[in-house]
Amino acid sequence: MLDIVAALEWVRDNIGSFGGDPARVTIFGHSGGAGKVAALMAMPGARGLFHRAIAQSGPILRVREPQGAQRLAEETLNELELDRASLMELQYMPYNHIVAAGSKVISRYHGPIFSPDLSRLEDTVGWAPVMTAKDFCTRSIQRA
Repeated sequence: MLDIVAALEWVRDNIGSFGGDPARVTIFGHSGGAGKVAALMAMPGARGLFHRAIAQSGPILRVREPQGAQRLAEETLNELELDRASLMELQYMPYNHIVAAGSKVISRYHGPIFSPDLSRLEDTVGWAPVMTAKDFCTRSIQRA
């Protein structure tokens, strides 16, 4: 998500060179991209970088709660036989090993990942954005 924010910052800084208007940026996403659009709408760091948003077919409208994300991270580290002191080892680990470990943890609680209970899709997807209570309060105040 931070990479997407960086890309939007680049658009803001360079769109005028291509004849665009930095005050009229629209983002669009379909399926997983729609989830990214929804996450960007909630991210304080993305504020002001786009002015319209289209989320088509598939945004997860509820983000993961910090406690659940923390549990998934800790249990995934355990599955990988790592601890907080050895987090840097993740930088050198093949991506598929990390995903496999996380999938194994998630399936212990929810069954196969791609057979989701649609009422709790954000839990079965596993790796999803997290909104802290501080972020939620900030967004709620700004809407009021």
